Amino acid sequence: MTPQDLFKQKKEWQDKVALVSYLHHKMILKDKSWTVKDTAHYFEISIGLVSENLKLAEYLDKVKVCKTRKQALTLLRINGH
Repeated sequence: MTPQDLFKQKKEWQDKVALVSYLHHKMILKDKSWTVKDTAHYFEISIGLVSENLKLAEYLDKVKVCKTRKQALTLLRINGH
């Protein structure tokens, strides 16, 4: 199963965030020219969604208890992240 398949299969926003972040950073290690745009293209999602996922991944320990990604993003904004 590919990361793309896993992404489509996952229901929890936390799992999707972790998967996008993992693949993005793994690809950067393999190819220094890899970008957020490449990750977006790979998962067939927007650049903005990839950027948000990478931000959420940085603070996943603090926001993983949130029921929705919108709540998690709001919490990060309130806390100045």
